[in-house]
Amino acid sequence: MAVELRPAGRSDRDYVCMAAAEAFARLGHYEGILGGWFDHAGVTTVLACVEGSRVGFVMWAFVQGPGLAGASPVADVVALVVDPAWRRRGIGRALLRCALRQAGALAPVAFSHRAELSVADDNLAAAALFRSEGFEPRPDADTRYPGGQRCLRLGRPLNAP
Repeated sequence: MAVELRPAGRSDRDYVCMAAAEAFARLGHYEGILGGWFDHAGVTTVLACVEGSRVGFVMWAFVQGPGLAGASPVADVVALVVDPAWRRRGIGRALLRCALRQAGALAPVAFSHRAELSVADDNLAAAALFRSEGFEPRPDADTRYPGGQRCLRLGRPLNAP
């Protein structure tokens, strides 16, 4: 199985919104939220395709870091979705690594040195993937999704090996 990673284009917006709606339905209205992010010039979206069919995506952006004004920006992986039939085949890992490579290449320009993301506290498979890629919990960041689900905030150095 060859997975192609490619930048998302305008014609991919409906897929991203639909996939987000399905993946994040219990967390809030993410079809609309990700649609807005998709349209934002500062957000990068990369698709995973197998034999021309879209099977997942990752979305990331540099955002203001936590804490006081003036904190360094972080590369925030705002969404990572793999269609259920394609999970556990390395596609999520490939998408995550792609986002981290892209952000790492731009880190000096963005004055960023960290990557962060959020994951539902009961999404054990995703949390295990993120931890295997060097993400660690930020105990100071206990937050909730719009739907009320508790989420964990994880982070790591952006250009970690």
